[in-house]
Amino acid sequence: MTMTFKKMVNPDEIAEFWRRKQKYHDRDIFPSLSEEDIRYFNSKKYYDIIMDLHQTPKNGSVGLQFVFFYQDLTYLGFTMYKIYPQEDGKAFILDYCIEPSYRNQGLGSQVFQELERLLTSEGALFVELNSGEPSEPDGRFWVKQGFIPKERDEDGVMLYLKSS
Repeated sequence: MTMTFKKMVNPDEIAEFWRRKQKYHDRDIFPSLSEEDIRYFNSKKYYDIIMDLHQTPKNGSVGLQFVFFYQDLTYLGFTMYKIYPQEDGKAFILDYCIEPSYRNQGLGSQVFQELERLLTSEGALFVELNSGEPSEPDGRFWVKQGFIPKERDEDGVMLYLKSS
């Protein structure tokens, strides 16, 4: 089986990315958020911030990447990440989603291993992301991938770090 990643670059692909991201938010993220947070993630302000990160590379970096994962021709999920060469080669994963029908089968770990190779090939020296507590399913997943809980961000969400 072949694992492939496809970066979304043209307007139709980016629109499809946003459609799938919204479905992910509705299904997996919003049920645990406050109404205020849900309004923010559904706002034009949030969309504009993300699209600015995508379209406006700064300080020698490339824009935020929207990427779909496939195994052979089967869609498995998506990620959104940005590499910051000016921050010692940090790659920050903003979203990582495996479709529910493919979870708990080891595919999330396989996809992440391939993603990590891609990030390294694009200049990342380490990876950071925000996720749930280490005792929660999403936190446990990242710890299993070699991440360590580092600190809480300004919103009190756990920040995880993995060095290459």
